[in-house]
Amino acid sequence: MEDQKRYFLSVVLLLTLIVGVAAFQHPLKERFEVNRSMSHIDMEEANNSPVSTVFLEGNKTLAELQLEKAETREERKNGLMNRRSLDNDSGMLFIWDDSSNRTFWMKNTYIPLDIIFVTAEKTIRAIQEAEPQPNVTEENLELYSSEGPAKYVIETNRNFTDQEGIEKGDKVSFNLSD
Repeated sequence: MEDQKRYFLSVVLLLTLIVGVAAFQHPLKERFEVNRSMSHIDMEEANNSPVSTVFLEGNKTLAELQLEKAETREERKNGLMNRRSLDNDSGMLFIWDDSSNRTFWMKNTYIPLDIIFVTAEKTIRAIQEAEPQPNVTEENLELYSSEGPAKYVIETNRNFTDQEGIEKGDKVSFNLSD
């Protein structure tokens, strides 16, 4: 009986220590507008309805995705972090009020991604293929840049743009008023 009490107290002490450390961790300094990500949730569980997004080459539709919106600073900060999978026809649309150079990283991200940087006019400025970096220190993270001003960024499964023939200069169509 005494051994069970000691074991129980050890478990309680360990859990208390873990919760205490988590509560007092210092937040990371924000050096960039970055992609960190939320824990795994399905599209239906997201706080907002998905945005139907179409990729166009001239008048020709190349592909369509259903994207979760990341509009607030906190949503953009979390992005797709800690998710273990992403449906083939889904991703995330990052939205800012202005156009600026955007830099993303893959901190705590487990899914290889295409990061698609889009101008205010909804033209693809750059496409970066990003490797997962779930356990890399901040100093060693690879950075992915928009290579010029971007108002939107789309993240989806890696190789989506190659498979669908989507390239820099193609257009993106979505309606944010939904």
